[in-house]
Amino acid sequence: MRYLLSGFVGSMLLAPVSVAAQEDPLELEPSSDWQLEYAPDACFLVRTFGREGSDIILRISKKRFGPMAQLTLGSEALVPDVGEVALLYLPGEQSVPLDGVAPVESRNLNGVVISGVPFGEEVGLERPDRMQFANVFGQKLTLHTGNLRPAINAMDTCMEDLYREWGVDPVVQLSLSRFARRENPEEIFRAVLQAYPMAMVRRGVEGDVNMTVVVGPDGRVAHCTGDGPPQYPQFLEAACKEMTEHARYEPALDAEGNPVATLDTMTTVYRLGNTQRR
Repeated sequence: MRYLLSGFVGSMLLAPVSVAAQEDPLELEPSSDWQLEYAPDACFLVRTFGREGSDIILRISKKRFGPMAQLTLGSEALVPDVGEVALLYLPGEQSVPLDGVAPVESRNLNGVVISGVPFGEEVGLERPDRMQFANVFGQKLTLHTGNLRPAINAMDTCMEDLYREWGVDPVVQLSLSRFARRENPEEIFRAVLQAYPMAMVRRGVEGDVNMTVVVGPDGRVAHCTGDGPPQYPQFLEAACKEMTEHARYEPALDAEGNPVATLDTMTTVYRLGNTQRR
């Protein structure tokens, strides 16, 4: 499902410029409203900035309830020149620690994926209205987002809806006294590894699977979802089947020590002759 968050859309859009030739930050106003998208296991906020033909796409995603998010910053027209990527929330020049940065290269979008970005309550309290990125497209880039509070609230509501749909109380997750622990991690790994679909092996197809599972109070997997190669759903189906059948957990405990439902994630990197998990 997709929803529009109405808000200010700047009428002054910058004309196309040569990014490498500019020393001052490239200032871009929004050219669309925020779009909120519900996926089976995640929530996404998407907005474009700048003039069509040289616009920047900002995509914010969450798979867990809490303050951390993943950002994708990309463009169809501008050529990335990635260095030591930095992010500031403005005003106040609030520096943002980043967990990791990876390049994005596709036929329609080039840029970076930035993981571990604070995008929650503590950010909203600072009332940021701009995000400034350095060393992605060769110079500083400032996106005039406007007040981020409505976007943060919409993302939190989306995540709360997903958790409740899965039977997980999002409020309880903020005060767990113990997270769920895998009791048989090696058995899980072997089972998921051996689930490499034989049809994919014969065709020489590889793929990455990101699973999100609901761990019930009994320590069993109650639900499994995630994403994998969209053209090859066999990867996710096989991995989730094995995860549901074989995974055993010490359940999460709430603040009073009672077993409660929670989430766990696992990534399997299927490579012929070299399969990995995280």
